[in-house]
Amino acid sequence: MVKFYGADMFSIPKMLREMDPDRVETFRSIYGRHLAVAMRHIEELRELEKELFHKYWSSALEETLIPQLPWPEKELNQYSAPEAKGQKSPFPIIVTLASLVAVRLGDFALLQSIGGSLLSSGARPDLQREAALQISNWRVAGNTYLEGLRYPAMDALRRAPEPRSVLVTLSQVYLGERDVEVPKEALNSDDPEVSFFAALLLRNEPTLIRALDSVHASKWMVAANMLISLHRADTLVDVFGRRADADQQMRMLSQISLEKHPVPELHEALFDTIRRNPKTKLARNAASAICLGCTHTEAMRLAEMLDWDILHSLSLSKRLEPETFRAIGELLVRENKVAMHQFTWTCLAAPGRMPQDFVERVFPMVDTPDAQIGLLSFAEKQLDDLPERPRGTSMEGVLIRAAFGDHAPEVIGAAWAGMHRINYRRDYGSPSPFPYSIETIEQYWPFLEFEERLARLQANKAALKQTFVAEEIRRFLGSRA
Repeated sequence: MVKFYGADMFSIPKMLREMDPDRVETFRSIYGRHLAVAMRHIEELRELEKELFHKYWSSALEETLIPQLPWPEKELNQYSAPEAKGQKSPFPIIVTLASLVAVRLGDFALLQSIGGSLLSSGARPDLQREAALQISNWRVAGNTYLEGLRYPAMDALRRAPEPRSVLVTLSQVYLGERDVEVPKEALNSDDPEVSFFAALLLRNEPTLIRALDSVHASKWMVAANMLISLHRADTLVDVFGRRADADQQMRMLSQISLEKHPVPELHEALFDTIRRNPKTKLARNAASAICLGCTHTEAMRLAEMLDWDILHSLSLSKRLEPETFRAIGELLVRENKVAMHQFTWTCLAAPGRMPQDFVERVFPMVDTPDAQIGLLSFAEKQLDDLPERPRGTSMEGVLIRAAFGDHAPEVIGAAWAGMHRINYRRDYGSPSPFPYSIETIEQYWPFLEFEERLARLQANKAALKQTFVAEEIRRFLGSRA
């Protein structure tokens, strides 16, 4: 306090000895308030150091603040404010390090701003290294995307002074630095930070499985995603079903989707997630994970939800048998959900999925023009997706029967349009929608019956208007000669 009155550090002890005791006590009480405020900020930084890799920040701040005491009243009031802490601290070093700790603890919204600032070429070297270590640590890099921060972090770590710590080396490996390897002793380190980091990099399953019991979500989430990539989803039943919240489940499902490896051990937990979160993105992602390797029974459980996104995932499954796809298609027909504008139906038409006789078998089940037209479009799509569009298939037979059937004019028109498109592509631009012979027709009806059907079509002016095939009919009849 006497420094305020112009005393230097060598004369202060003599002045204190000669000073009146009451005045000394007065100075002590005033100085004590300044010191208490300073120590509050120093202790705050010391607490932050528990989450930081370097531990000298608080002592450096103490060396800076103590010589400044006493502060002018204006500064003292500013530093004493209850809200003057953390990211609202009046001291820039506390603001910066509090922000880094917030990122470390999961506030990734700060990552780009604080990371971009601290990793820039103009940042203090010690803060740059601390930021690089925090950002490249598994708590951050393993739980969010670094985007443009990866290479600046690598550059900062390359400038770390020798000898480099094990954590610097592990961070470099995690970022993908070339010619840097995980130290052999890291996996058996007494420092749990080091040993777990090494286990992630070395994909050490026993350590990763033990990490699933951690109380820290960031740790068991990183371990869980690594185990998924190792195709060990069997270890995650409890974590996924009982401990993970919706956001954490979404992250694990994203990893499962990326791996595209079946996770049958999780199916019941996934079905439970769908049940508890119907018609949500989470439910649909859970269904997609099941579709990577579901049984016929599980596929039908999913199909019966009648959710188009889930049905789309089913239609893309590479592990379902054609008869399972048939059962799904029959369900949709019964539920009046024949709609070719839904991508599910387009995918079901791909070769090797829906049996070729599907439409032939279910067509009698529908009695509305829209459903009939939808099934004809599906048959056309199935045939169109086959190499060279072979003749004589069940799909083509459905189109021919519908073209001469007792249906609504628009259904008959759809059948003729389908035949026209198929034949146009089959014969490289053929203008004829009906380039068939009598021998072909007799595969479907005795010719006398066909003549009766043809007569009904000719008399059905509304149907003929839909087909524009009067000339084709005359040409066909001429083929009898």
